Amino acid sequence: MEPIALVVAGTGRMAHVRLRALLATGHVAVCGIASRRIDRARAFAAAYGCELATDDYRLLSRCEPEAVLVAVPDFVQSSVVQWAIEHGLHVLTSGLTGTTFEHAESIRDYAAERGLVVEAGCEARYKGVWECARDVVARGELGRIVAVQAVALQCGDPRAIPLAQIASSFVNPLQWIFGDPLTISNVTRSPLDDHHSDTRSMTLLYAESIVCNLLCGYVASPESASWKVAIYGTNASLVIEPSESDSGALRLNRGADARVQTFEHAPDAFVLQAAAFCASIRGRANVCRNAPATSLCDVRVAEELVNRMPRLPVTARDSASPSARPA
Repeated sequence: MEPIALVVAGTGRMAHVRLRALLATGHVAVCGIASRRIDRARAFAAAYGCELATDDYRLLSRCEPEAVLVAVPDFVQSSVVQWAIEHGLHVLTSGLTGTTFEHAESIRDYAAERGLVVEAGCEARYKGVWECARDVVARGELGRIVAVQAVALQCGDPRAIPLAQIASSFVNPLQWIFGDPLTISNVTRSPLDDHHSDTRSMTLLYAESIVCNLLCGYVASPESASWKVAIYGTNASLVIEPSESDSGALRLNRGADARVQTFEHAPDAFVLQAAAFCASIRGRANVCRNAPATSLCDVRVAEELVNRMPRLPVTARDSASPSARPA
């Protein structure tokens, strides 16, 4: 089978991570690189044995690619993804499918019309720690779920790491476990100094009256408590520490009994996602876990969090899609 001709827009750290994962599948051949800085595009292309390097992503069409990896800053991502779909390219992004709900919705519709695979780069759903957590909840080991607390505090530059990206690290897998939130409310802010964006908190209400409080921001304490999710049930609680840099761990607490499970031997989530993307392109099955319809709710939650909108209900747009949008 011929490899998938792939081009890459962006040359940052995540472009390297995701391109290496795609190449590890053995199903892609990179044929073009674009970056705003031509020197970075040339260095990236040389590192991966690629001839075309350009500072204009639109020129990547010269390679006659089948797919594109979009790993660019948020403020240009929408334009690149829109260009890709208009040129009939399958798309893997390094973040959400769109920077606004309206854009993400148009991507969903246009990609469906053209039969294109579009996968949001939320690799959490491919991590063993989140798969295990989902199974524990589905088996009813926790009893009736009462509440969820999510803390996503990350040391970083707000200009380089959008708050929406930090939030989606937990919003995306929690939606995978509990479905779309019914309401988004109580978005609050805690202003910091001139060098940091706000630390923000919001409340999500899921089906069966499950309340989730999400705290996210750019200042983190050294301990692991700065990046974790706790799910509380009537029979037990589950603490998920997915980690920013490794495979993570989870702890099931039942009274005085605590069971800890680590995932250092689990398959690489980026490679699993890349393999799902390639398999879906080749039509063996659409096995992507972050298709545009699925990720609409992620975009809405992130959008409301960033914009500090007032209480808004979220309702399913149609029965065929798990997407959600405030009325």
